[in-house]
Amino acid sequence: MPAARAPARRAAEWRDHFGVWFVLGALAALAYAASAPPLAPVAADSAREQALRGGLQPGVSALWLVLARIAVGFPLGDPLAHLRALSIAAGAGLVAIWSWRSATDSRLAAAGALTPVEIVGAAAGVLTLAVSRSFFQSATTAGPVAAGALVAVAPLVLAERVWRSPSDRRLGLALAAAAGACAGAPLAAAALGWPVATLAWARAFRLRARWAPAAPMVFGLAAIASIIGLARGSATIGAGELGRHLFLVPVWRAGASLRAADLARAAAELADQVGVLGLLVAVAGMLRLSTGARIGTLWPLLAGLGLRAALGSDADGTIGIVIAAAAVALPLGAGTVRLAQRLGRAAVPAAAAIGVIVVVWPLLAR
Repeated sequence: MPAARAPARRAAEWRDHFGVWFVLGALAALAYAASAPPLAPVAADSAREQALRGGLQPGVSALWLVLARIAVGFPLGDPLAHLRALSIAAGAGLVAIWSWRSATDSRLAAAGALTPVEIVGAAAGVLTLAVSRSFFQSATTAGPVAAGALVAVAPLVLAERVWRSPSDRRLGLALAAAAGACAGAPLAAAALGWPVATLAWARAFRLRARWAPAAPMVFGLAAIASIIGLARGSATIGAGELGRHLFLVPVWRAGASLRAADLARAAAELADQVGVLGLLVAVAGMLRLSTGARIGTLWPLLAGLGLRAALGSDADGTIGIVIAAAAVALPLGAGTVRLAQRLGRAAVPAAAAIGVIVVVWPLLAR
């Protein structure tokens, strides 16, 4: 009698460990809430005015506007504290998403399951992002930047997954919806997300994925809904203004006048926030990543720096530097693992030591 074949092992998905990512996000939210500085009245009042005004404003997304209006109108508690809670929740969500990417989208788990040293390495990379200055400030203030960064990250992560699994209908339609939501999001979100989403969709369409023909309709519905969300306020959106926003005209104009000194200044800012040591470890980690993970790292890194250099220090430029810092987290975790594994049995404590040094280094330099 022939032996029965063992059932094929299904690849792990984010749904299999949803509780882990939820707990990580909750812990990050608690940490941000406990370490958040006192609310600055001027900045908080400005965020409240943005929420009530609506329209096309730097850093403002339809998602943040909808939730911010609910927070401002909530009858209990301080509305400004509610606005900051939205930023904390958005920052925690981005930490959870990037933890998931660090655990699943690289060769950190080459054997299919994370080892202790790989868990420590991934944690070091994500913690470096979580405590970087721009990200921490965005997540602990009452402004819209953290929510804008979260909207920008969604198509980046989903496009990478769709490129690897072009036949996955859920991922494909989720990518179309996330890309459509970028129409009512900051300029940085659309500039970062639309190119990779288009490439992932075109590849799936060429491979005759069943979801690909329906994706433009999902994209259009999400775009219309997000634009309607932006328009609900005291401010009005003209057709010309909306057209310039959708075609990223301000980004193109800023990019045309970009100088090498601006790029150098943005790169120096990233080194200041992540730390020179963190960047060196990340360079070592790039060699450990798969080709797809390298591309998925280099695009947000370089594009985020370009947006910061072109758009300056406004909210859209801040989203660019936040995304660039997030891109460093994955190779930084891989580099920590690569360096620690050279010590054999002492790999776990070595990874922990490297992680602590990398995370604390930029904090001590402030």
